[in-house]
Amino acid sequence: KFYSELYAKLFIELDKQFTMVHIFNKVLENYMDLFKPIDIIHCKDYNTFCELTKKNEQKLAVSNFFTNLMIFNYISTDIIMDILNKLQSNVDNLLDKDNNNLIDQLSENIYSIIQTGKEKLTNHTEWDILYLKIVNITKLKKEQNKGLTHKSKFKYMDILDLFKQNKDK
Repeated sequence: KFYSELYAKLFIELDKQFTMVHIFNKVLENYMDLFKPIDIIHCKDYNTFCELTKKNEQKLAVSNFFTNLMIFNYISTDIIMDILNKLQSNVDNLLDKDNNNLIDQLSENIYSIIQTGKEKLTNHTEWDILYLKIVNITKLKKEQNKGLTHKSKFKYMDILDLFKQNKDK
C-alpha cells in the first residue's frame, strides 16, 4: 500500500512534466481485464501457486494506485465508484457459480479500495446503493450461494467494520 501511494504521487508529478494521461487511460481501460482470467488458487504445483499469488498482489496494487490517484485529486471519485460497481457486479454475477477464488480476489480488491478511499467514496451519490449491496452480501448463506466463501463473506464484514470504527470514535 505504501508504494501505491508513492507511485501515485510520482505519476502525478511525471504527468505535470510529460502529459501521461494517455498511459493512465490505457491502464484504466484494461483494469477490469485483470479479473477475467480465472486463476485457480487450489493448484497442486507450488510454482504456479506462487505465480498466481503474485498476479493477485499486482491486481491489488493497481486498485490501490487508482484509489490513491483519486485521493490526490488526479482522477474523480466517479471513476473509482465505477470500478467498485463493476467489481461488485462481477461478484453478484458469480455468486451462483463455483468460482470461489475469483470472488475472493474481487472482494479483497473492493475492501482495499474502500479502506483506502472511504472518506471520498462515502460522499458519492452512488455510495448508499453500493453499501446496501455490501450489507446484503454479509447476510447471504453459503449453502444458497456456492460461489461465496467464508473468506469473501468475512471480507465484506470487514468493510462494514471500517464504518463501525468511525462511529465508535
